[in-house]
Amino acid sequence: MNNQGKFLVYKSSAGSGKTYTLVKEYLTIALSGDHPDRYKNILAITFTNKAAAEMKERVTLFLKSFAYPDDISGGELLMFQNIGTELGISKDQLKKRAFAMLQSILHNFSDFNITTIDKFILRIIRSFSFDLQLPYNFEVELDSDALLNQAVSNLLTEAGQNKKLTVFLVNYMKQLAQDDQSWNIQKGLVDIAKVTMNEDALPHLNELRKLHLEDFVRIKEKMGQDLHSYERFILKNKKLGEEKLKEANINPEFLIGKSRTNIWAYFKQKVDASFFEQKAKPKYVQTIEKDEWCSKGFEGSISATDYQDLKNLFFEIENYKSENASAYILKSTIYKNLFQLGLINELEKQLTYIREDQNFIHISEFNKKVAEVVIKQPIPFIYERIGEKFNHYLIDEFQDTSVLQWQNLLPLIENSLAYDNKNLIVGDAKQAIYRWRGGDVDQFAQLPEAPQFEGNDIIQERVHTLKRQFNPKNLACNYRSTREVIEFNNLFFRELIGKLPDFFKPYYAEFEQQIGLEKRGGYAQIKVLEKDNYLHNTLSEILSTITDCKSRGKRLKDIAVLTRKNKELALIAEHLTQHNIPVISSESLHLNQSERVNFLMSVFTLILNPSDLESSIHVCNYLHKIKPLNAFEIFTSGADVFSKIIHVLQRHHNLELPGLSGLSLYESFEELIMTFQFDKADPFIQTFMDVVKQQAPLLSATEFIDFWREKCTSIKIASPQDIDAVSLMTVHKSKGLEFPVVILPFANKKPKRDGWLWLDTDEQKIGIGHSLTKNSKKILDTDFANQSERETLKIMLDELNVVYVALTRAAEELFIFIEEVKENADIKGVEKYFQPVLGVLQESEDKVFFYGEKSTKKTDLHPYASTKQLDQLSSSNWRKKIKISFSAPTIWNVPCDSEEAFSNVDPRAFGNLIHMVFAQLDSSLQIDHTMEQFIQNGLIEKGNIQRIKTIITDTLALSPLKEIWTKGKHLVEKEIITADGKSYRPDRIIEHNGCSYLIDFKTGEEKERDKKQIKKYAELLMVLNFTNIQPYLIYTDKLKAKHILLK
Repeated sequence: MNNQGKFLVYKSSAGSGKTYTLVKEYLTIALSGDHPDRYKNILAITFTNKAAAEMKERVTLFLKSFAYPDDISGGELLMFQNIGTELGISKDQLKKRAFAMLQSILHNFSDFNITTIDKFILRIIRSFSFDLQLPYNFEVELDSDALLNQAVSNLLTEAGQNKKLTVFLVNYMKQLAQDDQSWNIQKGLVDIAKVTMNEDALPHLNELRKLHLEDFVRIKEKMGQDLHSYERFILKNKKLGEEKLKEANINPEFLIGKSRTNIWAYFKQKVDASFFEQKAKPKYVQTIEKDEWCSKGFEGSISATDYQDLKNLFFEIENYKSENASAYILKSTIYKNLFQLGLINELEKQLTYIREDQNFIHISEFNKKVAEVVIKQPIPFIYERIGEKFNHYLIDEFQDTSVLQWQNLLPLIENSLAYDNKNLIVGDAKQAIYRWRGGDVDQFAQLPEAPQFEGNDIIQERVHTLKRQFNPKNLACNYRSTREVIEFNNLFFRELIGKLPDFFKPYYAEFEQQIGLEKRGGYAQIKVLEKDNYLHNTLSEILSTITDCKSRGKRLKDIAVLTRKNKELALIAEHLTQHNIPVISSESLHLNQSERVNFLMSVFTLILNPSDLESSIHVCNYLHKIKPLNAFEIFTSGADVFSKIIHVLQRHHNLELPGLSGLSLYESFEELIMTFQFDKADPFIQTFMDVVKQQAPLLSATEFIDFWREKCTSIKIASPQDIDAVSLMTVHKSKGLEFPVVILPFANKKPKRDGWLWLDTDEQKIGIGHSLTKNSKKILDTDFANQSERETLKIMLDELNVVYVALTRAAEELFIFIEEVKENADIKGVEKYFQPVLGVLQESEDKVFFYGEKSTKKTDLHPYASTKQLDQLSSSNWRKKIKISFSAPTIWNVPCDSEEAFSNVDPRAFGNLIHMVFAQLDSSLQIDHTMEQFIQNGLIEKGNIQRIKTIITDTLALSPLKEIWTKGKHLVEKEIITADGKSYRPDRIIEHNGCSYLIDFKTGEEKERDKKQIKKYAELLMVLNFTNIQPYLIYTDKLKAKHILLK
């Protein structure tokens, strides 16, 4: 520890002013000199985009207030005074510095470096894409599920073509059938593929890549033989024992214990997995080791020879188990997952193909790419530029940082500390709830030590610098909650932590919080509900609690209901909505939750494809809610369903479906909205139309339908502000937020605990050096018991941290509902976390345990002022109001008289049109589709299509276009900005076979300036590290391709 050290590590409990501290440290560094641009040398890293935006907002708001210090008070004044004191400067000096810095930020906002770690690493990767052997124009993929599903689908598509893969998949399905598991292998493959995307899988995957399908077949066969050999030995001796019992005529009635825990019961027990895995219970051993097995009156019934033979068989089996059961258990658990493990390499090949084909990198790969460089070099070259720019690093939510993320940041912090610059880390081990996303809380709990990097001398040198400058701080005061809520939480964890294993103590060493601001009137309660009708009773308690809060002057927007899973929120939302309680939740904001949006999509799909049965059902369901209809009559076998739906609309709803032919995608939905008289002020309709507008230039009508089916569950409307409704969210989503009232239902519900374990197995004994298995109690009987037990404890810690986050969201009142559980001493998870505190709380008659007293809030005389909402959004058919000429003579200079020949069109305008068509053509050469897009947008008249299409086709038949167009990678009209601010935009670059083909389309006569222009483009590409540049001028009028030689 170094009290003067520049490596500050803040342990910040919930509500302790973590963001305030971060902003204070940021401003202290940024305002420590007269230069207004010092902020450009500070990098602040947060965990989420929302947190980054909040910190940027706070910094700018404080700077704005500092610029006018005579008008500030409260927290702003306190911040102003603290920074002034720490910097030792006058009020006027601080005012001038703040104003100058704010001005600089507003003019150079891109240098205002408060960002997420993923965006920062992405910036590094983009800067050094060439060195990291990545395409410089790659895209970022965020949707893991969609990517993995596509990879699995591609893999399964290869079945029948790849013989080895087909046999492997067939055998996998046979195993699933034998194990009574679902034959649908896609879900199982996606699940295991998700595990491989985590950072901790990386070293194991690197070794598994050396194996092929035939290797896994061989390993599985050998492992299967070992398992059968073990089972045969035990079954053979068990059978000998049964035969001996029969031969000796031994009856259980003769024996002590009769049919339990004696030699007869041992050899007659059922053969199942536990028979092979578990050794005999101590009672068996005690009974069988006795000299006399027979009960009173039957002494001597068993001969000494039979006695000794049976006893020998018993110990033959048990000694064999003692020596081999551990390996048998391990092999049997690994054996079940070998097929999935064997397919990991094949899935990786598919993922690589998808990445290269679509030119993207998944976000999970960022840190792996950088780590491959950082771990090997004392001064990683990729940080040369970054290290020169940033002098200070501030890291938020460090407890959720992964091992690779920390490894990648270490060189930067070490370099900064070497120059005696201040660096800051803020975190809270008790709020580490993202382990499933790679977060490693041990990194924070063990700072400045880094045992995870033992064995790497380069990293240990960096860690040594941290130790010298390590300066720990503790933010112990809670400024968020009332005294009663703080004291309840202190009491809760004080009672619980003492009953948990010592494993938990380092993480909860500072759970006690002090009172930051004296706020009274808080209340906390735990209500125990009986198992019978637990779900119904919980929902009823939530409703009555909300009603009670309202009666005491609380607003609905003051109340938040938190759960672990979205499924529970859906039940709560339905129940509250049925009782006219408005709610707002992340799930309720999804576009596909809007019946009207779903109806619009179903009608649109049905118009394009009248035989789409699913859309027909959705349309009928919606219409039935408005006015009952006879579904049986509509869906009669052989009937024209679409015609009947049109008839229903005409007869029962007085509506005519609009014709959509010739309309753009956006106009089509405009027509449908007007036809069904939907309110365009509906936020769901507004957001949907924004999505349509965004996708219209990119997708055809049928492609938009596919897009909607894939993405509808992930598109949300913006969260409405200032709406008086109960907030429903998961505990994970609530992190960083606070609410006056928090309701925590299903608080002790047992979660699913089936995590995976990567094992470094002994290849000689087990048959494979790296394996993956489910963490279960069976692993405790193997050599990996410690690893399994630690994983179990980590799962318990995850559950405890979720409880901590939930309890500390409450500012004034906290209501917890739990299910009654059996009283025993063992605490194995969240089911029992709430039991210890019950004994020290006050109790009422209906199993309500409480602390503090409920308070009544004086209701405002004025109604709550919410944001003004538009009652309606006017919309009308513009076609009925104006008549537009699609040829647009005044703009395009095309013939006013439709009888005129097309050749009379202004050549310059025609050249622009040809350029536009080429710009929209991609490597797939969908010329007809592109022409249709231009017609829909009113840029080309149908009578002129053939002429343009002929020009395009003939031009693409020129060499080298015909050889490279469908094979190369295209960069279309990418802007190049030079150091002096000039902008250049080449028509197209096609990369193929190590060459960069620079293509510029021209109409009209050849000109000398054409050569100068394309040579300038070539010079710029050389600066951008393009290699083997081949410039071509393509003259579309003369159908000529001219190769321009470079010096």
